[in-house]
Amino acid sequence: MKIVEILDRLDKIAPFELQEKWDNSGLLIGSRDRDVDTIVLSLDVDEHVISNTPSNSLIITHHPLIFGKLSSIDFRRYPGNLIEKMIKRDIQLISLHTNFDKAVLNRYVLEEVLGWRVQEELEEFILISEVQKSGDEVFQHIREKLGLKSLKYTEKPDFINRIALTTGAGASLKNSLIGKVELFITGDIKYHEAFEAKSVGLALLDIGHFESEKFFIDAIYPYLKEWDIE
Repeated sequence: MKIVEILDRLDKIAPFELQEKWDNSGLLIGSRDRDVDTIVLSLDVDEHVISNTPSNSLIITHHPLIFGKLSSIDFRRYPGNLIEKMIKRDIQLISLHTNFDKAVLNRYVLEEVLGWRVQEELEEFILISEVQKSGDEVFQHIREKLGLKSLKYTEKPDFINRIALTTGAGASLKNSLIGKVELFITGDIKYHEAFEAKSVGLALLDIGHFESEKFFIDAIYPYLKEWDIE
């Protein structure tokens, strides 16, 4: 299957135009005219993923390998060392990042993993659900469903009517949730963000960046399994 056809199909799943301005989703390494025999799915690309990917293949990741301005490619350092290996092995690379978060991943984690129904969307990234349970019940449910050994949070409300969720690092969106939910679930919460939220009565639950996005493969695979490619 040609890369251009794969890009077109992926765009129907999670339109690339949805990505944030600072993001770099799309074809990062390769040619739109190239035919590939195999697709490999991974949250990130590293040496282990590359070494286990056959030549003439495509790797689809969630996190882009190339981020921001790339003024030079040094094969001795990241990401140049990985770029060199992929070029030598004729491996193409596509990333689906914030466009996939908005179109698929946030909803998948909330509904398929946590088992709660989306009832409202805010600012594209934030999903809200009514849970109507005690704080203890909600926190225990999240810990079990996400397979977490422990939870990091600012405070645990006695009763939770509504929760909000954003996968990845979403604490910067917290101000839009003041007065709308009791609990905001996200990852990579910074020290001062936690204090700011606590001061306005919004509880934050940090489930971890990786832990919130580790379902990328589970979320995208159902779309790809119908394709005529390995």
